[in-house]
Amino acid sequence: MPTEIRAITPDELIAWTRHTNRAFAGTPRDERVERVLRPNMVYGDALGAFDGDEIVGTAHHEEASITLPGGRSLDCPGVTRVSVSPTHRRQGVLTAVMRAQLALVHEQGAPLAALWASETPIYGRFGYGLATVHEAWKIDRDDTALASWAPPPQGRVRFVEPEDAQATFRPLYDALAASRPGGMRRIDYRWEAYLEDPEHEREGASPLNLVVYESPEGVHEGYAWYRMKGAWPENVPHFTLNVGEFVALTPEAELGLWRYLFGIDLVGTIEAHDQPLDAALPWVLADFRRLARRPSDGLYVRVLDVPAAFEARTYATADRLVLSVDDPTCEWVTGRYALETGPEGAAVTRTEEDADLAMHPAALATVLFGAQPASVLGRAGLIEERRPGALARADEVFRTAVAPHCLYHF
Repeated sequence: MPTEIRAITPDELIAWTRHTNRAFAGTPRDERVERVLRPNMVYGDALGAFDGDEIVGTAHHEEASITLPGGRSLDCPGVTRVSVSPTHRRQGVLTAVMRAQLALVHEQGAPLAALWASETPIYGRFGYGLATVHEAWKIDRDDTALASWAPPPQGRVRFVEPEDAQATFRPLYDALAASRPGGMRRIDYRWEAYLEDPEHEREGASPLNLVVYESPEGVHEGYAWYRMKGAWPENVPHFTLNVGEFVALTPEAELGLWRYLFGIDLVGTIEAHDQPLDAALPWVLADFRRLARRPSDGLYVRVLDVPAAFEARTYATADRLVLSVDDPTCEWVTGRYALETGPEGAAVTRTEEDADLAMHPAALATVLFGAQPASVLGRAGLIEERRPGALARADEVFRTAVAPHCLYHF
Protein backbone atom coordinates (compact mmCIF):
# COMPACT_ATOMS: atom_id res chain seq x y z
CA MET A 1 0.00 0.00 0.00
CA PRO A 2 1.51 3.42 -0.94
CA THR A 3 2.15 5.95 1.81
CA GLU A 4 -0.52 8.67 2.02
CA ILE A 5 0.59 12.23 2.85
CA ARG A 6 -2.14 14.43 4.34
CA ALA A 7 -2.91 16.91 7.09
CA ILE A 8 -3.67 15.34 10.44
CA THR A 9 -6.99 15.73 12.22
CA PRO A 10 -7.45 16.91 15.83
CA ASP A 11 -8.11 13.31 16.88
CA GLU A 12 -4.67 12.33 15.55
CA LEU A 13 -2.63 14.99 17.38
CA ILE A 14 -1.54 12.81 20.31
CA ALA A 15 -0.45 9.93 18.05
CA TRP A 16 1.34 12.43 15.79
CA THR A 17 3.29 14.01 18.67
CA ARG A 18 4.11 10.61 20.14
CA HIS A 19 5.61 9.67 16.79
CA THR A 20 7.87 12.72 16.72
CA ASN A 21 8.91 12.15 20.34
CA ARG A 22 9.88 8.60 19.49
CA ALA A 23 11.84 9.73 16.44
CA PHE A 24 13.81 12.30 18.47
CA ALA A 25 14.22 10.05 21.53
CA GLY A 26 12.00 12.35 23.59
CA THR A 27 9.64 11.57 26.41
CA PRO A 28 5.94 11.75 25.43
CA ARG A 29 4.16 14.40 27.49
CA ASP A 30 0.49 14.25 26.50
CA GLU A 31 -0.51 16.77 29.16
CA ARG A 32 1.81 19.40 27.70
CA VAL A 33 0.51 18.70 24.21
CA GLU A 34 -3.04 19.38 25.39
CA ARG A 35 -2.06 22.47 27.38
CA VAL A 36 0.46 24.12 25.03
CA LEU A 37 0.38 22.70 21.51
CA ARG A 38 -3.30 21.93 20.85
CA PRO A 39 -4.58 25.49 21.48
CA ASN A 40 -1.99 26.81 19.02
CA MET A 41 -2.18 24.10 16.35
CA VAL A 42 -3.14 24.88 12.76
CA TYR A 43 -4.00 21.38 11.63
CA GLY A 44 -3.72 22.11 7.93
CA ASP A 45 -0.01 22.84 8.49
CA ALA A 46 0.69 19.54 10.30
CA LEU A 47 1.35 16.72 7.86
CA GLY A 48 1.44 13.01 8.50
CA ALA A 49 2.65 10.16 6.35
CA PHE A 50 0.25 7.24 6.82
CA ASP A 51 0.83 3.56 6.15
CA GLY A 52 -2.75 2.46 6.51
CA ASP A 53 -3.81 3.91 9.88
CA GLU A 54 -0.23 4.11 11.21
CA ILE A 55 1.64 7.42 11.26
CA VAL A 56 5.13 6.74 9.86
CA GLY A 57 6.31 10.28 9.10
CA THR A 58 5.59 13.86 10.12
CA ALA A 59 6.30 17.48 9.20
CA HIS A 60 4.94 20.74 10.55
CA HIS A 61 5.35 24.44 9.87
CA GLU A 62 4.42 27.41 12.02
CA GLU A 63 3.73 31.01 11.05
CA ALA A 64 6.90 33.13 11.21
CA SER A 65 8.74 35.95 9.48
CA ILE A 66 12.42 36.59 8.87
CA THR A 67 14.56 39.71 8.47
CA LEU A 68 16.47 40.25 5.22
CA PRO A 69 19.60 42.39 4.79
CA GLY A 70 18.41 45.98 4.90
CA GLY A 71 15.76 45.33 7.55
CA ARG A 72 12.68 44.26 5.62
CA SER A 73 10.93 41.09 6.78
CA LEU A 74 9.20 38.38 4.77
CA ASP A 75 6.86 35.54 5.63
CA CYS A 76 9.00 32.51 6.37
CA PRO A 77 7.22 29.57 8.05
CA GLY A 78 9.30 27.69 10.59
CA VAL A 79 9.55 24.01 9.65
CA THR A 80 9.70 21.58 12.54
CA ARG A 81 8.84 18.02 13.64
CA VAL A 82 10.22 16.44 10.47
CA SER A 83 10.56 12.74 11.20
CA VAL A 84 10.32 9.26 9.72
CA SER A 85 9.67 6.07 11.66
CA PRO A 86 12.73 3.78 11.92
CA THR A 87 10.50 1.05 10.51
CA HIS A 88 10.05 3.02 7.27
CA ARG A 89 13.50 4.42 6.56
CA ARG A 90 14.83 4.36 2.98
CA GLN A 91 11.34 3.95 1.54
CA GLY A 92 10.90 7.46 0.17
CA VAL A 93 8.77 8.70 3.07
CA LEU A 94 10.98 11.70 3.88
CA THR A 95 11.13 12.79 0.24
CA ALA A 96 7.35 12.56 -0.09
CA VAL A 97 6.74 14.51 3.11
CA MET A 98 9.27 17.24 2.28
CA ARG A 99 7.95 17.70 -1.26
CA ALA A 100 4.37 17.89 0.00
CA GLN A 101 5.29 20.44 2.65
CA LEU A 102 7.25 22.68 0.27
CA ALA A 103 4.36 22.62 -2.20
CA LEU A 104 1.92 23.49 0.61
CA VAL A 105 4.04 26.41 1.87
CA HIS A 106 4.35 27.70 -1.70
CA GLU A 107 0.61 27.43 -2.25
CA GLN A 108 0.08 29.44 0.94
CA GLY A 109 2.16 32.24 -0.61
CA ALA A 110 5.28 32.19 1.54
CA PRO A 111 8.46 33.02 -0.43
CA LEU A 112 10.74 31.30 2.10
CA ALA A 113 10.76 28.47 4.62
CA ALA A 114 13.28 27.88 7.41
CA LEU A 115 14.40 25.08 9.72
CA TRP A 116 17.05 23.93 12.16
CA ALA A 117 18.61 20.68 10.98
CA SER A 118 18.96 17.81 13.42
CA GLU A 119 21.28 16.16 10.88
CA THR A 120 23.04 18.49 8.45
CA PRO A 121 23.29 16.20 5.35
CA ILE A 122 19.52 15.91 4.95
CA TYR A 123 18.11 19.22 3.84
CA GLY A 124 20.45 20.38 1.11
CA ARG A 125 18.88 17.63 -0.99
CA PHE A 126 15.63 19.57 -0.80
CA GLY A 127 17.15 22.96 -1.60
CA TYR A 128 17.61 24.32 1.92
CA GLY A 129 20.75 26.43 2.18
CA LEU A 130 22.72 27.62 5.21
CA ALA A 131 21.59 31.18 5.98
CA THR A 132 23.22 31.79 9.38
CA VAL A 133 26.30 30.54 11.20
CA HIS A 134 26.98 30.98 14.90
CA GLU A 135 29.61 30.07 17.47
CA ALA A 136 29.69 28.20 20.78
CA TRP A 137 32.09 29.68 23.32
CA LYS A 138 33.89 28.29 26.32
CA ILE A 139 36.31 30.07 28.63
CA ASP A 140 37.73 29.57 32.13
CA ARG A 141 36.78 32.33 34.51
CA ASP A 142 40.46 32.90 35.32
CA ASP A 143 40.99 33.89 31.67
CA THR A 144 38.20 36.48 31.41
CA ALA A 145 40.27 39.60 32.11
CA LEU A 146 39.47 42.40 29.66
CA ALA A 147 42.02 44.35 27.65
CA SER A 148 43.25 47.79 28.69
CA TRP A 149 41.17 49.43 25.95
CA ALA A 150 37.88 48.04 27.28
CA PRO A 151 35.48 50.92 28.02
CA PRO A 152 34.68 51.40 31.72
CA PRO A 153 31.40 50.06 33.16
CA GLN A 154 28.39 52.31 32.70
CA GLY A 155 24.97 50.80 33.38
CA ARG A 156 23.81 48.13 35.78
CA VAL A 157 22.45 44.57 35.70
CA ARG A 158 19.44 43.49 37.73
CA PHE A 159 17.41 40.30 38.11
CA VAL A 160 14.01 39.86 36.46
CA GLU A 161 11.32 37.60 37.93
CA PRO A 162 9.98 34.86 35.62
CA GLU A 163 6.49 36.34 35.56
CA ASP A 164 7.94 39.64 34.27
CA ALA A 165 10.44 38.13 31.84
CA GLN A 166 8.41 38.11 28.65
CA ALA A 167 7.23 41.71 29.03
CA THR A 168 10.81 42.80 29.77
CA PHE A 169 12.70 40.73 27.23
CA ARG A 170 10.37 40.51 24.25
CA PRO A 171 10.77 44.13 23.01
CA LEU A 172 14.56 43.73 23.20
CA TYR A 173 14.49 40.41 21.38
CA ASP A 174 12.19 41.78 18.68
CA ALA A 175 14.45 44.80 18.16
CA LEU A 176 17.47 42.52 17.72
CA ALA A 177 15.59 40.19 15.36
CA ALA A 178 14.59 43.20 13.23
CA SER A 179 18.19 44.43 13.03
CA ARG A 180 19.88 41.18 12.01
CA PRO A 181 19.59 39.28 8.71
CA GLY A 182 18.15 35.91 9.70
CA GLY A 183 16.38 37.27 12.77
CA MET A 184 12.97 35.72 13.43
CA ARG A 185 10.32 36.86 15.90
CA ARG A 186 9.00 34.27 18.34
CA ILE A 187 5.31 33.48 18.41
CA ASP A 188 3.48 33.76 21.74
CA TYR A 189 3.35 30.15 22.82
CA ARG A 190 7.05 29.67 22.05
CA TRP A 191 7.90 32.48 24.49
CA GLU A 192 5.78 30.80 27.13
CA ALA A 193 7.46 27.44 26.47
CA TYR A 194 10.96 28.96 26.64
CA LEU A 195 10.27 30.60 30.00
CA GLU A 196 8.29 27.74 31.52
CA ASP A 197 11.61 26.17 32.59
CA PRO A 198 10.49 22.63 33.56
CA GLU A 199 12.90 20.76 35.81
CA HIS A 200 13.23 17.79 33.43
CA GLU A 201 14.91 20.08 30.86
CA ARG A 202 17.60 21.42 33.23
CA GLU A 203 19.86 18.34 33.17
CA GLY A 204 20.76 18.84 36.82
CA ALA A 205 21.45 22.56 36.52
CA SER A 206 19.77 25.44 38.32
CA PRO A 207 16.54 27.12 37.22
CA LEU A 208 16.99 29.93 34.73
CA ASN A 209 18.55 33.10 36.09
CA LEU A 210 17.12 36.08 34.21
CA VAL A 211 18.91 39.43 34.12
CA VAL A 212 18.44 42.70 32.23
CA TYR A 213 21.00 45.42 31.49
CA GLU A 214 19.93 49.02 32.16
CA SER A 215 21.69 52.12 30.87
CA PRO A 216 22.56 54.90 33.36
CA GLU A 217 19.26 56.50 32.28
CA GLY A 218 17.34 53.35 33.19
CA VAL A 219 16.70 52.20 29.60
CA HIS A 220 16.68 48.43 28.99
CA GLU A 221 19.36 47.63 26.39
CA GLY A 222 19.96 43.89 26.71
CA TYR A 223 19.39 40.73 28.69
CA ALA A 224 20.79 37.29 29.39
CA TRP A 225 19.45 34.10 30.85
CA TYR A 226 21.71 31.42 32.24
CA ARG A 227 21.94 28.33 34.39
CA MET A 228 24.60 27.18 36.85
CA LYS A 229 25.60 23.57 37.43
CA GLY A 230 27.51 22.81 40.60
CA ALA A 231 30.71 20.85 41.02
CA TRP A 232 33.07 20.71 44.02
CA PRO A 233 36.25 18.88 42.94
CA GLU A 234 38.42 18.36 46.02
CA ASN A 235 36.03 20.61 47.94
CA VAL A 236 36.77 23.58 45.66
CA PRO A 237 33.83 25.18 43.83
CA HIS A 238 34.03 24.91 40.04
CA PHE A 239 30.56 25.60 38.71
CA THR A 240 29.73 25.75 35.01
CA LEU A 241 27.72 28.79 33.95
CA ASN A 242 25.78 28.14 30.76
CA VAL A 243 24.41 31.16 28.91
CA GLY A 244 21.21 30.10 27.17
CA GLU A 245 20.29 33.39 25.51
CA PHE A 246 22.17 36.66 25.17
CA VAL A 247 20.74 39.82 23.58
CA ALA A 248 22.48 43.20 23.48
CA LEU A 249 21.25 46.19 21.51
CA THR A 250 24.20 48.45 22.34
CA PRO A 251 27.96 47.95 22.80
CA GLU A 252 27.55 49.06 26.41
CA ALA A 253 24.96 46.36 27.07
CA GLU A 254 27.09 43.69 25.36
CA LEU A 255 30.13 44.46 27.48
CA GLY A 256 28.13 45.14 30.63
CA LEU A 257 26.40 41.78 30.52
CA TRP A 258 29.66 39.92 29.94
CA ARG A 259 31.30 41.76 32.82
CA TYR A 260 28.45 40.62 35.04
CA LEU A 261 28.57 36.99 33.86
CA PHE A 262 32.35 36.83 34.25
CA GLY A 263 32.11 38.10 37.85
CA ILE A 264 29.70 35.54 39.33
CA ASP A 265 31.13 33.68 42.33
CA LEU A 266 31.74 29.90 42.45
CA VAL A 267 32.07 29.74 38.64
CA GLY A 268 35.02 27.99 37.04
CA THR A 269 33.88 27.77 33.42
CA ILE A 270 31.55 29.90 31.29
CA GLU A 271 29.85 28.43 28.21
CA ALA A 272 27.69 30.32 25.72
CA HIS A 273 25.87 29.19 22.60
CA ASP A 274 24.39 30.89 19.54
CA GLN A 275 26.88 33.75 19.50
CA PRO A 276 27.07 35.86 16.31
CA LEU A 277 30.22 35.79 14.20
CA ASP A 278 30.70 39.55 14.58
CA ALA A 279 30.41 39.70 18.39
CA ALA A 280 32.77 42.15 20.08
CA LEU A 281 33.79 40.01 23.07
CA PRO A 282 36.70 38.12 21.44
CA TRP A 283 38.27 41.47 20.55
CA VAL A 284 38.05 42.95 24.04
CA LEU A 285 39.52 40.00 25.98
CA ALA A 286 43.05 40.52 27.27
CA ASP A 287 44.01 37.09 25.89
CA PHE A 288 42.17 36.39 22.62
CA ARG A 289 43.24 32.76 22.39
CA ARG A 290 41.75 31.75 25.77
CA LEU A 291 38.23 31.89 24.34
CA ALA A 292 37.49 28.55 22.69
CA ARG A 293 35.26 29.23 19.69
CA ARG A 294 33.45 26.48 17.79
CA PRO A 295 31.51 27.53 14.69
CA SER A 296 28.33 25.68 13.84
CA ASP A 297 25.65 25.73 11.19
CA GLY A 298 22.57 27.68 12.18
CA LEU A 299 19.34 28.34 10.33
CA TYR A 300 18.65 26.72 6.96
CA VAL A 301 16.37 28.57 4.55
CA ARG A 302 14.57 27.39 1.43
CA VAL A 303 13.88 29.97 -1.31
CA LEU A 304 10.46 29.29 -2.87
CA ASP A 305 9.95 32.56 -4.75
CA VAL A 306 13.15 34.07 -6.19
CA PRO A 307 11.74 37.47 -7.22
CA ALA A 308 9.93 38.04 -3.92
CA ALA A 309 12.94 36.98 -1.85
CA PHE A 310 15.64 38.89 -3.71
CA GLU A 311 13.56 42.05 -4.14
CA ALA A 312 13.08 42.22 -0.36
CA ARG A 313 16.71 42.92 0.55
CA THR A 314 19.13 45.75 -0.12
CA TYR A 315 22.49 45.40 -1.87
CA ALA A 316 25.96 46.81 -1.38
CA THR A 317 26.50 47.85 -5.01
CA ALA A 318 24.54 48.56 -8.17
CA ASP A 319 24.93 45.79 -10.75
CA ARG A 320 23.04 43.44 -13.02
CA LEU A 321 23.44 39.70 -12.67
CA VAL A 322 21.59 36.86 -14.40
CA LEU A 323 21.16 33.79 -12.19
CA SER A 324 20.21 30.36 -13.50
CA VAL A 325 18.57 27.86 -11.13
CA ASP A 326 17.81 24.20 -11.83
CA ASP A 327 15.47 23.06 -9.05
CA PRO A 328 14.28 19.44 -9.26
CA THR A 329 12.37 19.62 -5.95
CA CYS A 330 10.45 22.85 -6.60
CA GLU A 331 10.04 22.97 -10.34
CA TRP A 332 8.40 26.40 -10.26
CA VAL A 333 11.73 27.89 -9.07
CA THR A 334 13.66 26.59 -12.09
CA GLY A 335 14.59 29.32 -14.56
CA ARG A 336 16.82 32.31 -15.20
CA TYR A 337 16.45 35.56 -13.29
CA ALA A 338 17.85 39.01 -14.04
CA LEU A 339 18.73 40.91 -10.84
CA GLU A 340 19.17 44.67 -11.12
CA THR A 341 20.53 45.60 -7.71
CA GLY A 342 21.28 48.74 -5.76
CA PRO A 343 21.44 50.13 -2.21
CA GLU A 344 17.64 50.62 -2.20
CA GLY A 345 16.80 47.09 -3.32
CA ALA A 346 16.44 45.14 -6.55
CA ALA A 347 14.17 44.43 -9.49
CA VAL A 348 14.03 40.73 -10.37
CA THR A 349 12.50 39.38 -13.57
CA ARG A 350 12.54 36.10 -15.41
CA THR A 351 14.66 36.16 -18.55
CA GLU A 352 15.95 34.01 -21.39
CA GLU A 353 19.37 35.70 -21.34
CA ASP A 354 22.56 33.72 -20.84
CA ALA A 355 23.39 33.32 -17.16
CA ASP A 356 26.28 34.94 -15.32
CA LEU A 357 26.00 32.37 -12.52
CA ALA A 358 24.36 28.94 -12.30
CA MET A 359 23.09 28.41 -8.74
CA HIS A 360 22.33 25.26 -6.80
CA PRO A 361 18.98 25.87 -5.05
CA ALA A 362 20.73 25.72 -1.67
CA ALA A 363 23.10 28.51 -2.71
CA LEU A 364 20.21 30.94 -3.12
CA ALA A 365 19.59 31.28 0.61
CA THR A 366 23.27 31.57 1.49
CA VAL A 367 23.87 34.53 -0.83
CA LEU A 368 20.44 36.02 -0.06
CA PHE A 369 21.38 36.40 3.62
CA GLY A 370 25.07 37.08 3.05
CA ALA A 371 26.17 34.05 5.06
CA GLN A 372 29.14 33.36 2.74
CA PRO A 373 30.65 35.12 -0.28
CA ALA A 374 29.54 33.77 -3.64
CA SER A 375 33.17 33.00 -4.50
CA VAL A 376 33.37 30.57 -1.57
CA LEU A 377 30.27 28.79 -2.82
CA GLY A 378 31.83 28.74 -6.25
CA ARG A 379 34.88 26.92 -4.94
CA ALA A 380 32.53 24.51 -3.14
CA GLY A 381 30.64 23.67 -6.33
CA LEU A 382 27.34 25.29 -5.33
CA ILE A 383 27.71 28.10 -7.89
CA GLU A 384 29.14 27.81 -11.38
CA GLU A 385 30.62 30.93 -12.94
CA ARG A 386 29.31 31.19 -16.50
CA ARG A 387 30.75 34.66 -17.25
CA PRO A 388 34.30 35.62 -16.16
CA GLY A 389 34.33 37.93 -13.16
CA ALA A 390 30.73 37.23 -12.17
CA LEU A 391 31.64 35.62 -8.84
CA ALA A 392 33.74 38.61 -7.80
CA ARG A 393 30.88 40.94 -8.75
CA ALA A 394 28.44 38.80 -6.77
CA ASP A 395 30.73 38.99 -3.73
CA GLU A 396 30.33 42.77 -3.77
CA VAL A 397 26.62 42.79 -4.60
CA PHE A 398 25.56 40.41 -1.82
CA ARG A 399 27.97 41.69 0.86
CA THR A 400 26.29 42.58 4.18
CA ALA A 401 27.47 44.92 6.93
CA VAL A 402 25.97 42.76 9.69
CA ALA A 403 26.53 39.01 10.06
CA PRO A 404 23.29 36.99 9.73
CA HIS A 405 22.21 35.48 13.03
CA CYS A 406 19.15 33.72 14.44
CA LEU A 407 18.29 33.05 18.10
CA TYR A 408 14.85 31.56 17.51
CA HIS A 409 14.91 27.77 17.83
CA PHE A 410 11.68 26.02 16.88
